[in-house]
Amino acid sequence: HGAEGEVALTRSRGHARELAAAFADKGFRTIVGVGGDGTMGEIANALAGRPGVAFGAVAAGFKTDALYVRAVRGGL
Repeated sequence: HGAEGEVALTRSRGHARELAAAFADKGFRTIVGVGGDGTMGEIANALAGRPGVAFGAVAAGFKTDALYVRAVRGGL
């Protein structure tokens, strides 16, 4: 349907935050993270206060407790 995107892999702690901020700055309106609580927390922090940017989360890390709790309590 004409959707375009990019894929990036994190290299170290804090890198997911940098990547998410960079993608939002490029004008991406949806950012999907795949990982555990740390990765999702970094992305959420990078996107906080950025209206118009949606965040999708795919739980695939060692710990995904935060995603489970947020989903049960009404979403991210």
